[in-house]
This record gives sequence, C-alpha cells and structure tokens, in this order.
Amino acid sequence: MKSKALFVFGFLVFALILGAKQGAVSRRSDQLTDLCLRVHDQLFFQSEKTNQWRSECLNQVPAWARLDAESLVSEIQKMFFQLGVSHLDVYPKKQENFIFEGIAKKNGLKVRWIETGYFVVDVLPSSPAEDVGMRKGDRILHLGEDSGLSVSAIESYQGRMKVRRGGNEIEVDVGVEAISDDVPLQVQPICRGAGYLRVSSFRAGLFELKSFDPVVKDLLKYKEVVVDLRDNRGGNLVAMTRLMSALTCRTDDLGAFRKTYKKGDPKYLPNDLSSESQLEVLEASQMLVMKRYSDIPCREGLKVVLLVNEYTASAAEILAASLGFTGATVAGSPTSGEVVLAVYYSLDELIPGLLEGYGISLPEFVYVDPEGRSYEGDGLDPVLRLSDDEDLAKRGIDSWIQAYCRG
Repeated sequence: MKSKALFVFGFLVFALILGAKQGAVSRRSDQLTDLCLRVHDQLFFQSEKTNQWRSECLNQVPAWARLDAESLVSEIQKMFFQLGVSHLDVYPKKQENFIFEGIAKKNGLKVRWIETGYFVVDVLPSSPAEDVGMRKGDRILHLGEDSGLSVSAIESYQGRMKVRRGGNEIEVDVGVEAISDDVPLQVQPICRGAGYLRVSSFRAGLFELKSFDPVVKDLLKYKEVVVDLRDNRGGNLVAMTRLMSALTCRTDDLGAFRKTYKKGDPKYLPNDLSSESQLEVLEASQMLVMKRYSDIPCREGLKVVLLVNEYTASAAEILAASLGFTGATVAGSPTSGEVVLAVYYSLDELIPGLLEGYGISLPEFVYVDPEGRSYEGDGLDPVLRLSDDEDLAKRGIDSWIQAYCRG
C-alpha cells in the first residue's frame, strides 16, 4: 500500500510537471503567433509574398515553442531574412549602447578596403589605437595568427596585428575599450574656399541644438561645402532633417516615408529629437513627408557635394537622395539600399515573456523620393563616380577629397 501511495504521489508530481511544461509551451506558442502577426501587420508593404511569409511563420510556431532562447532567436532571424528587407532583426538588448549611442568595444581604428587591402583611414582620438601610434595609411596584414580580415574584425580586434607602414612591416599590440564611433561635427576648410563636414552618424546626441547650432553658423560662412557621409549607417530621422535644413533653403517636399499599401493625410515630424515625440507621430501616420525645418538657418545658393559609399545607409542615404533633388552633387560609389524607417521595440514590452533581454526592429515605412522612387534594396547611384587610390591611401591621403580639390 505504501509503495502504491508513493507511486501515485510520484505520478501526480510527474503529471504536474508535464502539465506545467505543456502550459509553458502553449503560452510561448501564443506569444510567437502574436510575433508573426505583428511583424506582418506592421511591415511597410503587404503583398502575396508577405501573406505567404505569415503562413510559413505561423507554421513554424509549434516547433519554435520548444526551443531554447538562443536557438529561437536564430530561427526567427532566418525567418526575417526570407522577407529580404532591411532593418528587420532581433537584437540582444546589450547592443542598445551601440544602436543608440555608437558605443562598443573597439580599438579606435577606422579602416576601408582600398583596391587590394585594408587601410587605416582614421584613428579615433584618445583611443587604444592612437595610444600605440597607429596612423592613417597603415595597411593591416594580419590579426595575430589569423590572416582573415574584415572591417568589423579589424576595428574590434585586441592583440597583436601586423601592419605595413611605408616599406616596413611592423607589429603592434592594440587594446580595445568601450568607445563611441561618433566623430564630433566640425566644419573645416579644405580647398577652393570650401568647407568639409564629416558626418559619422545621425545619432541624436550629435545633433542636440546646443552643439549643432555652432555647426550651422560655420556652414553659413561657406559658399560650397563637402559633406562626407561615407560609412554613415544612419540614425535619428530628426537629426538628419536638421542637417538637411542647414544644407538647403528649399521649402517644398523632398520625399516621404510611407506604407505602400495605405493612404492617408501627410504628416510632418516636429523638430524634436526624442523618440517619444517621433513615435507619437508615426503611430498616427500613413505618410510622413520630408520637409526642412524653417527655424534652422540656411544659405541661399549653397553648393553641396555629398560623398557616399557602400556603407552609407538608412538616414544618410535618404539625405543624399533628398538633397539630390535640390541640386546637390552626390559623388562616390553606390549606397547600401537600406532606406526604410524602422522602429525599435523592446520585446519585453511588445510581447512580455517571449524573449527577455532582446529587442526587435520593424521596418514600418519606406522612403520614396519626390518622383516616387524607392531605393530599398537597390541603393542610390551617385551622379559622379569616384574610385580609391591605393598609392594615396598608403600616404594617408583621401583620394576622394583630392579629386574634389582638383576639380
């Protein structure tokens, strides 16, 4: 009798555990169903492709509901990739410092592939790379024992790297620390009476009025300005519109963000960098029109040249496309083709309990220029193509700036 009671008790515990697991799987299935539907419904476009995607996503839910968090994130990312649109992704929340502030563990090198290799094009001030004497023009040959190189691998590398400087090969031990990629905005004279402004990103912190107003005043001093958007991956839409307002006096619409399957009255973003203000407008909009802010000074007749490359993305691409319709010259190489307006959500808040510690970005609007053209997936093709010069790169000289100066 005693063993029977123990058996009954053990069976009861097993049944309770099994029931709890089944309940957890059921809750997760509901959460994942919610995710599939939310992504589909909030995308900037609807089509047979998105409908098929929704069905396939829902079909995956039973299998996904039993996965651990890491495996689930991987499967969701694969599912998102099938849609073939930019800025649709799941991120660990620990990446928020980089997404919103540009802060990551890096060594301070800025490198580009130029003709046959990776060259240092900039060294961030007060960075580990500057501390060990890295220079513009250094060519990166090896990272430790690994000869596999990429921009991200080099810029985040800690350890001994082999470098070619002039005719010599040297080894340098470089560290990493939490630093920001963002370069303070500063207008500098270059040649031909023109000013030069490098814009490393459109993160909000760079465009607070107290720091941006002096930049605008400096721009007003020039009849011609070169705005360097190379490697600029985008950022805050209001930040970009503030710069656009300083570079053109045109008051007409310069494109729009829209959902391709809905119509509605156009809305305009207020000159407010806060995410809350922008989200409030977005949630009430089907179309968001690009227009300069009238309270930011501009110079009539300012000649603008915009430098872009394959790493120019999002808000930076949109700025180049918009200003191209004001007479600005877009020069360089084709851009990345990521011209959607994405909204970042904490999954903890969007779907509580699904994936703690993760966020999701959803592309809810797509940019179209004044002629109705979208650059998503294709990128912007500059009117003036520029090419890099390895011989100049070895000497730390920017061949694109030199080409501009030579006319």
